[in-house]
Amino acid sequence: MNLHGPETGRALLAYADNITAAGSLLKSRLAHRTSREEIFTTIHALRNQGLNCSEIGRRTGFPRRSIAKWLQFETPPDRKQAALKPTSPWYFEEFLSQSWKDGIRTGSALYRMIQERGYEGSQSH
Repeated sequence: MNLHGPETGRALLAYADNITAAGSLLKSRLAHRTSREEIFTTIHALRNQGLNCSEIGRRTGFPRRSIAKWLQFETPPDRKQAALKPTSPWYFEEFLSQSWKDGIRTGSALYRMIQERGYEGSQSH
């Protein structure tokens, strides 16, 4: 935001580009979930053939401990999203979005405002 300066007052991506980026991210996440489901099914199928965790690991390339953990579940476990920390600008996403809507569009002003709210990262981040 700082690179464009206050005179442009526009987002870096057009609205259509934001929608396209969000759609691509969703497609990527769905593909990853499908891949995890396929791996999960393969691991359980090999176990049903009577193979132990070590042999399943050799055939699939996954660590034995991961195989053992996945065999305990009936469905593929969801990945846990890491909690956002004050060192990430995403921690302040809602506040920054509202500030942008309110017309505060200079990077240095936004940076100072989130610093006052506990942001611990650098301005370049």
